[in-house]
Amino acid sequence: MKLTLNIQTGSLAGRNFELTEGFLTIGRGERCNIRFDPLTERIASKEHCFIEAKPDGFYLTDNRSTNGTILNGERIQTARLSSGDRIQFGKNGVVAGIAIGDAVSTNQPTSVMQDFQAPVSNIPGPSQDFQPSAITQIAQPVQPVVNQSFAPVSTGADFYTPQPTRPFQNPSMNLRNSLQSLGMGSLPPNYLTVAEEPQGKRYWLIALAIFVIIFLSLVVFLLISSSLSRSADGSFTLTLEGVLTAVMASFVAFIPAMFYLVPLVWLDRYDPEPAWLLALAFAWGALVAVFVSFIINTTVGQTVFSVTRDADAANAISGIISAPIFEEGSKGLGVILLLVFFRKYFDDILDGIIFAGVVALGFATVENVLYYGRGILQGTQMLFVLLIMRGVLSPFAHVTFTSMTGIGCGISRESHNKAVRIFMPLLGYICAVALHAFWNGVAFLGGCGGFIISYFVLELPFFLIGIGFTIYVMRRQNKIIRDMLAIDVARGLIPTEHLQKATSAISSTGWLISGLFSGNFKARNAYLRAIGKLGLSYWHIQRATAAQGQTASFQQNPILRAEVLKWRPQVD
Repeated sequence: MKLTLNIQTGSLAGRNFELTEGFLTIGRGERCNIRFDPLTERIASKEHCFIEAKPDGFYLTDNRSTNGTILNGERIQTARLSSGDRIQFGKNGVVAGIAIGDAVSTNQPTSVMQDFQAPVSNIPGPSQDFQPSAITQIAQPVQPVVNQSFAPVSTGADFYTPQPTRPFQNPSMNLRNSLQSLGMGSLPPNYLTVAEEPQGKRYWLIALAIFVIIFLSLVVFLLISSSLSRSADGSFTLTLEGVLTAVMASFVAFIPAMFYLVPLVWLDRYDPEPAWLLALAFAWGALVAVFVSFIINTTVGQTVFSVTRDADAANAISGIISAPIFEEGSKGLGVILLLVFFRKYFDDILDGIIFAGVVALGFATVENVLYYGRGILQGTQMLFVLLIMRGVLSPFAHVTFTSMTGIGCGISRESHNKAVRIFMPLLGYICAVALHAFWNGVAFLGGCGGFIISYFVLELPFFLIGIGFTIYVMRRQNKIIRDMLAIDVARGLIPTEHLQKATSAISSTGWLISGLFSGNFKARNAYLRAIGKLGLSYWHIQRATAAQGQTASFQQNPILRAEVLKWRPQVD
């Protein structure tokens, strides 16, 4: 069957739209298939209602609109449509007529791919045979519909902005279903070809990565051991005392680091990055960045000393100028490499903060091995002082600095402006260097008193600002999830109260804690994560489609739908 909706009044008067499968979303919002004028037709809500094609007919559902959806003079929640029906989108709102008949072929028929078969649930939910919306405009060639959040905001004839079709990378076999509530229309069939990476190449890359990590681990350990074994004349040697000191300092530094990682992992709870990728980021900071910084800073210090014969000048140049530039450069390079080579996992500003924070913690942890080792050699009292100063008062100092680069990379990732994508990581790096230089400068020139001053003037305020900004990013992410899942809530895939819990840090945490006593903690944790990741996958797909790019969400979206259906009956 084919439904034809004729707009009879308003800015779209005279326009006809067809639906044969899936959904047709209607409202003022940017993601709606039929979008009313957002300025002059405000009687309609942003996501006013939608029409769904089911096996037994077409159904009109009001999406909790402010002014209601009126069918043949009566306000309805859900109703089956018939030919001749008259729909009004809010009292005194736009009017449309309905005609239903047999489907007719077009020059570009909607192709139906094999659907993902989700586990069958015994509670009411959406139809398991979701199909893409076949939305076309009468008397015009059928073309894919661009998501309206990336099309020019206007009304009338230029509401739809077709884009040329071209193949994409890494699509999902059920991608059409993942786009049906985003208003993106159909995609070309060649989009659905998944290119598999050769297994042999993958294993070689894993083996190479393991080899490099082990090699650099030994090199860094020997460098630290040599530094802790330094002879009276300042030259580097390697002694048993230095090796044992490095081992003890490693335990003192790495055990707290596991707890420092917890806040970053919690921030990323909706769309957690793969553990192997976070481990790779940590290894970059702990090995590559440390190795590069150690060599350069030592070389700079020795060079300045050989010229000036002034140890204080050498330490000042090395600590205030060289360290901020090259330490932030080596850490920032790791974040940029993640952005470039693991782009499908690097989606937004929050990901930039997470990756930068993990890289910085890796660097800070190994740096602490060196400081704690020196404290051990000088006695228990000095070790205790260093633990308080570095492990308690400023464990996130490097995270604060490098997060500037991460935020810049995150803004770059979200932007489609070429200048912004190039300039923002550079600006973030400059901010990171400035903060690091100020921190080191005040602490170096002022001694212990300078550390206290820099702590209260720089570290603590910027750390609190960072927390505030992170909370803002989380709230922004929650809003994205709510907006993206509005259609899924309206059609029953996700209950409203479950979405409210999933997008509230307090409610979700309390719900999980209560699950420890009711025996369904595992189900609730998996369910909340699936809801969050599903909402973000819509957003990732929306942005990737607009940029003609790729994201891992193409593959994950249909899997996440199945996860929601799988865990939903087990959470109560």
